[in-house]
Parts: sequence; structure tokens; C-alpha cells
Amino acid sequence: ALGDGKVYINNVMWLTAGINQLHIPITSRGCSGAERNVLRGIIGLAYEDIEGLCSRLESIETALAGTQFRWSMRDESTVDICGPDGNRFLAHQQPAGARDTRGFHPGPPSLCLGFQYVELDCPTGAAPAIAAYYKHYFEAS
Repeated sequence: ALGDGKVYINNVMWLTAGINQLHIPITSRGCSGAERNVLRGIIGLAYEDIEGLCSRLESIETALAGTQFRWSMRDESTVDICGPDGNRFLAHQQPAGARDTRGFHPGPPSLCLGFQYVELDCPTGAAPAIAAYYKHYFEAS
């Protein structure tokens, strides 16, 4: 779907993004787990072929009907995507050189060149507690 996601096991979509892989639940993970694992933020992805991505996204609209899946062009080189579980992605057109070549998955290279960034939304007033956490556990300054 977003990457090369074609594998569905127990309603989990496997998405390859360069050397990274996401396992995104389409529905509940079971009675003991959260119904959905939604990141409060946006995951930035790099694609060389934005038009090809749009064609692939269009081709899965029917299969993902009834989920939160939707997508739209933000501009000529950026696509806004909401995955079936509500996670948000921004796909940006990048040259092939943006691919992270430090590792690989078996098989042909991913159509997605990789993650560009993860942007986390921080609720108003939460920054001091977050900073204290990183200072305490990671000795961040």
C-alpha cells in the first residue's frame, strides 16, 4: 500500500520503506491489546515516483473501504496519506539517491526509498515532562 505492502497476516499490513519495515494493524490486535496503534504525528516517506505511488494508492481504495484509509495530493510532489488504522504519512518525491543503502531486505528494492522523518505532535504543556524523561534516561541536554 504505502510502501510495497502486499502481505496481510491476521489483519496486519506489512509495509517496506527502504531498509525499514512497518507492521500496521488494520483492525484490533486482540482483546488484550489496543484496538489501534496510532502515532500522534506524521511519518515522512521518500518516493522517487509520486505518480506511481498515486496509482498504487488508487488501486487499493476499494480493498480498504470501511477503514480510515484516504489520500490526496498536497502539491505536485507531496501526497497526504492516512493509513487504514489512522496513522498519517506524507510521501515526498525525492531522487533515487535518497535511498538508505546501509542495509536491505531480501528481494527487489522497495518502491519507497525510506523514512525521511517522524514528526511527533506534542500536546501543549507536555514539553517539560518529555525533556525531563530524555534528560533522566538518555542523559540528553
